Amino acid sequence: MPSDFLALVANSEVHLLVLQEKALFLFPTTMIDKESIDSEIASLRDQHLEINYLYLGTQRINKDGKIHIPERARKICGLKSKQIMIVGVLNHIVIWDLDRWNEEMERARKDMESELDDLL
Repeated sequence: MPSDFLALVANSEVHLLVLQEKALFLFPTTMIDKESIDSEIASLRDQHLEINYLYLGTQRINKDGKIHIPERARKICGLKSKQIMIVGVLNHIVIWDLDRWNEEMERARKDMESELDDLL
């Protein structure tokens, strides 16, 4: 777990959220509450963005940065192997299965290339 994030969450709880059935999002309960998460999702939906999410409650992160990820969360977001990618994003982190991360990055690269070709 990134040390800066661990400093914020060690011995505390994080909200677990699966978005788009792709990755597991961890939001520190000290920085954001469940109502704020719901409000943000509602705001995105108000902008006509289709957001699928599943709130899985909270889990405690121990002082060593370890967290128990429930089997249900691992299945939904495809955390199949021990190889993962942890990405820090502003006030939360996102845990991806490494294969799924690589697939998403390749898709994003192709999308960007296509958009650049359209501009040129």
